[in-house]
Amino acid sequence: MFESNGSRSNKPFIWHNNRMPPTDRHTRVLALYGTEYTWEMDSLHERCHRDFHYSLVGKDIFGSAVSPNQLQTPFLRVGEFAGKKIGSKFHVSHCERLGHDHYLDEFKPKLHIYDESRPIGTDVNILSYFTFYERQVWNCTAKLRPKLAESVNFYRIVNVMHGIGPINTIFYFDGVEVMQANCPIENAKDIPNIQTVAFKEIKFLEPSTRELVRYTGKIDPLFDTIQGSIFKAVDVLKSSYDDDEYFEELPYLEKTMFYTQIIGDENMGPTLRIGSDNFVGTYGYKNQVAKCRLEEENNLLYTEEYLPNCLVLENGGKFSEMYGSPPRKLNLNFFSTMRQESWICSWGANQVFTRRVTEIVAAIPVAKVEYYSGVDVWKYKLEGESFSIRIRETYYHKTDNKDYQIRFNGKVKVLRPERKTIEKRKIEPYLYLTGNTTDQFNIPKENWGAFDVNMIDSL
Repeated sequence: MFESNGSRSNKPFIWHNNRMPPTDRHTRVLALYGTEYTWEMDSLHERCHRDFHYSLVGKDIFGSAVSPNQLQTPFLRVGEFAGKKIGSKFHVSHCERLGHDHYLDEFKPKLHIYDESRPIGTDVNILSYFTFYERQVWNCTAKLRPKLAESVNFYRIVNVMHGIGPINTIFYFDGVEVMQANCPIENAKDIPNIQTVAFKEIKFLEPSTRELVRYTGKIDPLFDTIQGSIFKAVDVLKSSYDDDEYFEELPYLEKTMFYTQIIGDENMGPTLRIGSDNFVGTYGYKNQVAKCRLEEENNLLYTEEYLPNCLVLENGGKFSEMYGSPPRKLNLNFFSTMRQESWICSWGANQVFTRRVTEIVAAIPVAKVEYYSGVDVWKYKLEGESFSIRIRETYYHKTDNKDYQIRFNGKVKVLRPERKTIEKRKIEPYLYLTGNTTDQFNIPKENWGAFDVNMIDSL
């Protein structure tokens, strides 16, 4: 519905936005500050390669300490041990990527959690602790020699996920690579000690039984004819850019007005209201240009107080206490913060303001999203018949007051930073010899006290 009489009522205006979803060419963000992952298992363009080598035997497992001093944070295990072998190291496979609709819920990574009350652990849904960032299904056929009729068929599954909250230690198997990642915390000084992870999993499945198998051969080549990621643009602001800069003009709505988009079935999730319309001041004139440069340091980044506003509404429009309080605070149990940036924008005679950019992905089903100026929306298939969202909010505020939201009347020129990205580092794995818990030599000394012998034995 769209109220067009121009009168102000007590009821919020709802604007069904008609901005066309742009192509990836128009939605590129110049800086992905702090969220670029250089995966060693990134072999899309390599010829005749192996995604990874199998190293684990029996009950051995890899482990990486993430936030080892935070004993209240979970111990997780991702993936499975591949036992059944197919083919040989001399096989060469040709793989073709299948469409997004070929990805099934059963292809998700397996997740096991340990805590004091459950030392042997329990299986849980991966979406309780991680959100998807990419997933792929490849149909592979391997032969010993190209002209041989006999072949081995399998699926190559790729999952890339980002943690929602802090993790103490993560255990994992062959085919899983782990990177350090930021998550929202109360105080910026805690960021080095309170972290989550992003991980990439590559696994091979028998097509009919979905059984995890061990393929030690090579892949040559990969045929990728699928365009785009799992995220489908719903309403993304179109920006013009060149190699060194791009221009940004946010379409401002009147106060109490917001856009709305249907994401999924109304019975399969709540309504999310994202962003803020609490404009306090207006800066600049129509023909003025503000130049924005990326900040290397900002103590507010990734703190809870610096996240976008989020209101979760149940059917009937009532605030849902299930998702936490206060009602406008982004609940950290249901969203992963993929990245956050701070930019200093200068205009006029030594005038400045701050441009905050935050990208989040929801791990809960969403029926509808309502959002204010400066919010871009994507949707993606969550699980089953449900859908969820990826959000990018661009928020301007007074540099010394994050709650002093402003509008800028002119154009905002975002300059490409000298260092485009900061690569996230891989967390080096330790090899845990779980078959012999009395042998502590392969377990980091500083972490041994955090593990219960029963837990180690149950890995």
